[in-house]
Parts: sequence; structure tokens; C-alpha cells
Amino acid sequence: MPSIILASGSLIRQTMLKNAGLDFSVIISDFNEEIAKQVIQHLPIPQRAAALARGKAEMVSKKHPDALVIGADQICELDGVTLSKAGNAEKAAQQLANLSGKTHQQHSAVCLYFNGILQWETIESAQLTMRDLSEQEIKDYIKLDEPFSACGSYFFEKNGKNLFAEIIGEADVIQGMPLKGLIGFLLSLIGKNHPTRQYY
Repeated sequence: MPSIILASGSLIRQTMLKNAGLDFSVIISDFNEEIAKQVIQHLPIPQRAAALARGKAEMVSKKHPDALVIGADQICELDGVTLSKAGNAEKAAQQLANLSGKTHQQHSAVCLYFNGILQWETIESAQLTMRDLSEQEIKDYIKLDEPFSACGSYFFEKNGKNLFAEIIGEADVIQGMPLKGLIGFLLSLIGKNHPTRQYY
């Protein structure tokens, strides 16, 4: 069975794969997302997430052709507009204020490459309706989780889940990687006796 590489530095994605029982290494891709975003901006937003996931995985796969390489990406959408990672408290507060009382989508894509060739991919979306948040609630949440690197400026896996009145979709999708399909595909490759079987 080939080794598995995650082409992402995301700690939550690493945690998700570890919790699923996968044995893998991490190699952060040199893929230039900012340039790619300009090229793919004509695509529907979910397809943009898939294109970015493929770009990261393909670059690592070409350098490590004997490994199975996982790529993933996530885009937060509000009323047809994508929200970038805030990067600081001020921008995070602005994003949360914009999301307050509204419904937005998280689009997450994951793919698997081998020898530079796409083997499998999927895109899943979740719909989240945020509670009406006061300015103080937003400040308190930002101080609590410091969600500056999160799509939408909240860490759902931490205290961010408490910001919502309604959620339609899977937690793993909201956290940035549709995991069930990925694990299912890997199981089809590696057999029933692999430790990832415990995920089910």
C-alpha cells in the first residue's frame, strides 16, 4: 500500500485524519493559491474549492509519485461573495458582523492524487444560519477562539459552533474536509483490515 501524504498545513485537517486512524505525513504544497484564484474566478464557487484542492495535491504528487496525496480546500460564501481568512481581529469582527443573522455556505472539496493523476474527488456544502450577534458577543468570541485563519472567522470545532441558530450539513464539511467519502474511497483501495475501519 502506498504511503499517504496530506498536502496541507491545516491543523484541523491533520487532526481529522488522525482521528480517522490514518497513518500519513504532511507536505505543504508550493501551489500559488492567489494566482490560481484569479484564473478560476469564473467558476462556480464550489468548483473553485475543488480546483484549489487539485492544484495543491497535484503539485505534491508530481514530486512524490509513489504516494497517495490528499488535497483539500474550503471556501466560505455569503450571498455569492467569497470570504477570505480574516488574518486579524478587526477583519474577523467585520466578517462576523456581516454573517450575523444571515445564512451562508461552506463549500469543502477533497481529492486524491497518485503519480500526478487525479484518482478521486468530491465537493460537499453545508448551510449555516448565524444567530444575531451583538458587538460584544463578537468581541468575546474573537477573544476566545482567535479565529483569524478560519474561513468565515469562526472555528466550528471549538466554540464557533455556538454561534449558530441552524446548521444543515456535516461537521467535517464545515471544518474543511468531507471525510466520509475520502475514508470510504481509501478503504476500497486498502481493504477491510486497515485501522481506518474504526471510523465507521
